[in-house]
Amino acid sequence: MKRIVALLLAMVMVLGLVACGGGGGNGDTPNQEPTTTPSEPSEPGDTPPAEPGAFVPVTYEWDVLYDNAFGSFYEALQDGLAAVDLDERLVKMAYAEAQLLASGAFAPMTSQGGNYAMNRVVPYTAPGVDWGNDQNRYENCLILADNYVSVEERAVLREKWNEVKGTGTYREWAKNYLTEQGHTFTTEYATTYSADPTTWDCMASWNTNDSYYVCRTVDKLVMYDNENVMQPCLAESWEVNEDNSVFTFHIRQGVKWVDSQGREVGEVQADDWVAALQHVADCGGGQEELFCGVIEGYLNYVDGSDPDFSHVGVQALDKYTLQITLEKPFAVFPTMLTYDGIAAPLCRSYYESQGGKFGAEFDSASSSYTYGSSPNNIAYCGPLLITSWTAKNSIVLKPNPTYWNPDGVNLTSMTFYYSDGSDPLQAYNMAQNKEIVGVGLNASALVRAREDGVFDDYHFQGKLVSTTYANFWCFPRLGFANFNDPNRMVSGQTHDSADAIDLEAGVYTSDILDDAARTHSAVNNTNFRLAVNMAFDRGGVLAQEIGEELKFASLRNSYVPGSFSALSADTTVTLYDGESATFPAGTWYGEMLQAFVDKIGLPVVVWNTDVDGGSSDGYDGWYSPENAMTYLNKAIEELAAQGVEVTTENPIQLDVPVNSSWTNGYNGMVAFQQSLEASLQGFVKVNLILGDVSDDVDNTGYYAETGSKVNYDYGVRVTGWTPDYGDAGCYLETLAKYTGRMTKPFGFWG
Repeated sequence: MKRIVALLLAMVMVLGLVACGGGGGNGDTPNQEPTTTPSEPSEPGDTPPAEPGAFVPVTYEWDVLYDNAFGSFYEALQDGLAAVDLDERLVKMAYAEAQLLASGAFAPMTSQGGNYAMNRVVPYTAPGVDWGNDQNRYENCLILADNYVSVEERAVLREKWNEVKGTGTYREWAKNYLTEQGHTFTTEYATTYSADPTTWDCMASWNTNDSYYVCRTVDKLVMYDNENVMQPCLAESWEVNEDNSVFTFHIRQGVKWVDSQGREVGEVQADDWVAALQHVADCGGGQEELFCGVIEGYLNYVDGSDPDFSHVGVQALDKYTLQITLEKPFAVFPTMLTYDGIAAPLCRSYYESQGGKFGAEFDSASSSYTYGSSPNNIAYCGPLLITSWTAKNSIVLKPNPTYWNPDGVNLTSMTFYYSDGSDPLQAYNMAQNKEIVGVGLNASALVRAREDGVFDDYHFQGKLVSTTYANFWCFPRLGFANFNDPNRMVSGQTHDSADAIDLEAGVYTSDILDDAARTHSAVNNTNFRLAVNMAFDRGGVLAQEIGEELKFASLRNSYVPGSFSALSADTTVTLYDGESATFPAGTWYGEMLQAFVDKIGLPVVVWNTDVDGGSSDGYDGWYSPENAMTYLNKAIEELAAQGVEVTTENPIQLDVPVNSSWTNGYNGMVAFQQSLEASLQGFVKVNLILGDVSDDVDNTGYYAETGSKVNYDYGVRVTGWTPDYGDAGCYLETLAKYTGRMTKPFGFWG
């Protein structure tokens, strides 16, 4: 379902650099007694207390584990997803997230950006929308200066963008202004990256790694410009019926499909979107679930109940007319069309020439199937072609000579250089030498920039983006080394009990009380999870990565950013459990979330009015050793009733993966370990499981094809989520039972 994003060093370094932004400060965490105990047996799926001393391991039946872990979240989520009115839906989503946070199953951590940076990218010359892929589509509007844009210049540019946004005049004004300041310009973009794609078929995977480069090679129906206005792209125009349930698009004529050499292989036509949506569903890579329950009949095709794709509500009425019919009215549907992969077209004839088939005949394992196996095995209709790729070295893109809008391609090349993060000054030195366009200043680079005398004149604080990284519990842990190499990321815990599980029955076949079994019981205890989530100093972790000054800057305290959207009208709703809620027009999502969190009695701050007038970012609203011990003491009592004694001599162990080659990140995780163990007074021990390359950590969860291959107890920022469309539900439904793609890092999903 939708898109899961890796914690890529290159993205943290670059994506937040395009626009100016701010934030900071620290929120106070109230030290109040928790008023709920979600793990009591009345909650769905909980295991009743046993006789004292009798070990009762939590079941390995994943359906029961999910209910026990997420509590009332799923019911509240379904109630929100069923709402047609967008204001009602937003209130109900805030209520659902409050249930999620109270379960302790999910611990929001950071976003991208917020660190100091220096950049030659002219601010506000790339799309800045919070959803889809368009924030990565800046080849047609980005302006690159010859030198870093100064602090003073940024202030002028920021003021002007706010003044004229929506008029289409900012880019030209900005270029003229910087010319007057003595700047010249370049059209060669370069930056760093830290992970290669696993496939070049962006429709077959939900991972950002697999769409980040390809998204620049295929145009979509619509696209946002640098002033965040949706513009026609491959759809010259479109109409919507009265209730927002039928959308008709008129496709631009004469647009060519080409191969990686620029040779014509077809013409873009309406059927390309029919082929694309069927291919996405056939691949089953996760993106198909974005449109399940949205496009008429799509869910029935995906789940196999109706294998006839002609029954799906996507039709080519003629060669250049595409019609999409929805299951029910959904006014924000056009925002879904800015996400490459599921919203991009597919050249049917070229796909079939690469061995591709549709429906029951689709077989990605066939020896004749080569589509997406390399940049030379995909078709292009966008502004750029991938002209070179060497794994863990570089990726190069150049303009498509047949592109339908050649005047709209502002860059003559895009080059990505591989960096594993082992040298904390590599990107800084490359930026200083103008080998790349800019650099995010980690703790080491910040010191060097000040020593070199460039910080004061050129630094800015990167704007936070909509991506939310989180920490994940593995509820049914079965892997104690990486799935792809039994000698990598090996756990030191005893885990004979992992071999004593009947997965089909979902139960233990042994009563072995080893390290893994004890940890499993603790992880599946709500109070234990809440204790850990509140026990570590997030700012202390980030201080090691980006420096003390900005240690709170990228922190995010909710899954959906609090300022993602607001109510358009006064709204009163009846929630799924019969409670009612009323909020006035203009109320931000975060304000509603805080109200619901307070009502539940969860002592965290997810909306701080002292930060930027109201924000879910820029402070640590979770860290409280006092609250952490309150929850832990309850957990210790409950675990004792299950036969699991927790003492400082025999603590609960948590395996946490760490990339030791990322120097600043490793130091941050040492700070995490020390902070958590101190707050929980020795009752919990953190085992940092070290990998010496970034792939080691990615293979503990991000690249694991199924939840059964996840290899950690607590994964700190193992992955994150960037929204695919302009509605809060696109975050929360990633955690839906059975279908949510972000349930995989928790150990669920196959």
